[in-house]
Amino acid sequence: MLAEDFSEIENHYVGPTPPDKDHQYELTVYALDHSLNLKNGFYLNEFLKEVNQHKIDQTSINLIGRKI
Repeated sequence: MLAEDFSEIENHYVGPTPPDKDHQYELTVYALDHSLNLKNGFYLNEFLKEVNQHKIDQTSINLIGRKI
């Protein structure tokens, strides 16, 4: 769950950086029944475990990234 202050994300996340050719990304959004209890520096497996315990629903979309 995101707070109104996005400074932590804005200061650390640089977004996708596709290579010199088209690159496919899969964006997945989860609906959760509870905020995740993760500490800074968490691993993907920790994230997935927490998500699976609190997931109500999810949806995904495939996107093509192009270097401009």
